[in-house]
Amino acid sequence: MQIDNKCYLSILFFCIAVSTDVKSEPSITEQYRYYSVVGSTPQLIRQSMNAQRRGHVKGGYDAYVSWFLNWHFSYDDDLRGCRITTVASDINVSYTLPLWADREQASSQTKVHWKKYYDALLAHEYGHRDWGVRAAQSIEQKLLAMDYERDCLVLRMKAQRVASRVLANYLRQENRYDRDTRHGATQGAAFP
Repeated sequence: MQIDNKCYLSILFFCIAVSTDVKSEPSITEQYRYYSVVGSTPQLIRQSMNAQRRGHVKGGYDAYVSWFLNWHFSYDDDLRGCRITTVASDINVSYTLPLWADREQASSQTKVHWKKYYDALLAHEYGHRDWGVRAAQSIEQKLLAMDYERDCLVLRMKAQRVASRVLANYLRQENRYDRDTRHGATQGAAFP
């Protein structure tokens, strides 16, 4: 059995390293970063969020998520040729979210309004993560379904192209997700 190169596919970059790690399901690692917001009224919280997010969140949104997908596979080389036998993927997800620091100063109505908004914001950001998970699952399925190739180098190159196309497709769908939800606004992620 030979172990192929680990291909790091991400939204931002592509690199290659050696790996012998094999898993049957995508593994997810999540990291949370917060920026502090203050205010006792929805308007003051919004002002604080607008000021504080500039240094923390890309694109001028209240929150941001990025995911990076690593995939790798093993293959057998026998008399029939080379065929992928196992595929594994890892997803690293990073969230940047607001953290309301002085909520005890606010009215119960403002707290309820914030909770409704924040729950919707989290649901929207988890939706972004789910696009990465679906991409990983699809890559695993597509690579395992590949036919034998006479040449292992050809198999590795074809697998790389298949995975790149799958990833590009899911990135387009994720962008459509943001357009369709107006970056979560249609899901309730709008404050105040």
